[in-house]
Amino acid sequence: MANMKISLLIIFSVLFITSSPESNSQVINKSRGTDTTFIFKSPRPLINPGEIDGKINGAFGFDMIFSNSGFGGGIFYNRKLQEDLFFNGSFFISSARKDDEIEYWNSERQEYRVPDKINRIYNMPLTLGLQKFFLKGVLVETLRPYASFGVGASMIITTPYDYEYFHAFRYTRSYYRFATYIGFGAEFGDPEKSLMGVSFRYYYIPYGGKGLESIKDDPINDFGGLFIKLHIGKTF
Repeated sequence: MANMKISLLIIFSVLFITSSPESNSQVINKSRGTDTTFIFKSPRPLINPGEIDGKINGAFGFDMIFSNSGFGGGIFYNRKLQEDLFFNGSFFISSARKDDEIEYWNSERQEYRVPDKINRIYNMPLTLGLQKFFLKGVLVETLRPYASFGVGASMIITTPYDYEYFHAFRYTRSYYRFATYIGFGAEFGDPEKSLMGVSFRYYYIPYGGKGLESIKDDPINDFGGLFIKLHIGKTF
């Protein structure tokens, strides 16, 4: 009888210990491991705009130009002056014309011609200015907006429309006028690899006097306006 009581006491003790929450948790923790937290790690370091900008002293590259007068191409050069402030130099060549210049078939010459056109005109502004960045990494991590302005001069050349395109350059005339602009734009992507961006600039290039004729008796008095620049280059 005594042996039976001892046996029952041992059984109840074992059942009590194994049914204890603390014991159950130990068993679970041993089987699953003590750390149940999942940690996700980026496969590459996140971009730190401030850290990257500190390594960049400037950039150079090429521009594609679009405007109401046509399209063209150019080059640019940036140099860091201080944090978020860069010197900017740019030069481009673009055609210049009236908005309503439309080519029609000329049966006499057997080619498309613009009626009453007397000159082909090209606009070549060379400007020096400043480029100020703001809100870098705030809107989007890789977007760097900026505002800019500059001053300089523009060489405007004309070639006679009645001559064949390349032959007409023998009769080139050139004129020099004051040029200035204000604008805004943004660079995007990883600047350590390449520089890409877009900018909108409004140029003021007054010709003065009676203007310069592209169409007979309809002179152009301002060779400025809105220009859209797509640029790509290399940082250093």
